[in-house]
Amino acid sequence: MSKRSVNLLRKIKGDFNVSAANFAAQKRGVVTTTDAAKTLVAGDSGKLVVLAQATASRVLTLPSVASGLSFEIVCGSDGDGASGAWVITSADGDDLDGFVIGRTGTGVDIDAADTLTGDANVELGDRVTLLSDGTTWFVTALVNDAADWTAAG
Repeated sequence: MSKRSVNLLRKIKGDFNVSAANFAAQKRGVVTTTDAAKTLVAGDSGKLVVLAQATASRVLTLPSVASGLSFEIVCGSDGDGASGAWVITSADGDDLDGFVIGRTGTGVDIDAADTLTGDANVELGDRVTLLSDGTTWFVTALVNDAADWTAAG
């Protein structure tokens, strides 16, 4: 290797700090829900939201749409048919648009909805991703059974 190449590599090495501590600092934040209703705020954007099983239906409220906001919501436990439903709701006028797709290929269209509801049978790992461009919440949901999910409003 030429002297020039070696010097260039030394310079690059000095410009990048590739350490385990730097990678550890990049961990994603987590919001865990309980039996109570939960309101997400813009500061929660980018975090993983884990829906805990609850004994009654509860509401997860999204913040107003703003360009670049994103949430990944995952069911952290299996529904047992007796636990409560999860209702994901947007602010007035902030439409949810997208789809729910089940593992068998069945789906639910989400067209200008205000709510997305997972019933008491949602499965561990059911996942809803929400992205905002500042006017709409774009929804992609990958779930075990699309029949467990409905969009309304």
